[in-house]
Amino acid sequence: MPTFTDVTVKATTGNEISEAIVAVLNSRRLYGIKTEEPIVGPVITGYPLKIPPSISVKKILPLGEDIAMACDVEAVSIQRIGNRIIVFVPNKERAV
Repeated sequence: MPTFTDVTVKATTGNEISEAIVAVLNSRRLYGIKTEEPIVGPVITGYPLKIPPSISVKKILPLGEDIAMACDVEAVSIQRIGNRIIVFVPNKERAV
């Protein structure tokens, strides 16, 4: 089984962050998850996940710390909003 160090990428751009999120999920044998178009805000960006029906939501929600490390940020928030899972990542440069 791959370890977390196998997926450390120091993501900085939106595309790299999307790839880092998917890499962490794949390292936990959660295959088939894709990110959709990011929801960019002035302080945080939301990365909606497209999850196959075979994957339980409760397997994704506890992975916030691992995703934060892969994205090179202090913390992320993973929330189920409606029928979607969204990973909220703080922006490197905040436009407030």
